[in-house]
Amino acid sequence: MESLASEVVQINPSIAARAKAFEQIGIQAFDALHLACAESNADVFLTVDDKFLKKTATIEILKIKVFSPLIWLNEVLV
Repeated sequence: MESLASEVVQINPSIAARAKAFEQIGIQAFDALHLACAESNADVFLTVDDKFLKKTATIEILKIKVFSPLIWLNEVLV
């Protein structure tokens, strides 16, 4: 899978601390790390996990937009 990626995000202390902050507000550990990595390097985070979408919608400190792929695609095409 890594060979398909255009960029690989290395986990650094800043990303680890951000993931820990997400965990403290209720995001599962792996999701928190994934979100922190995306936040440091992407404009949007796409997921089909409805529970995760609802949880991230309540996070005021989030620096990235989190969407369902269908909702995001609809916004991009309109």
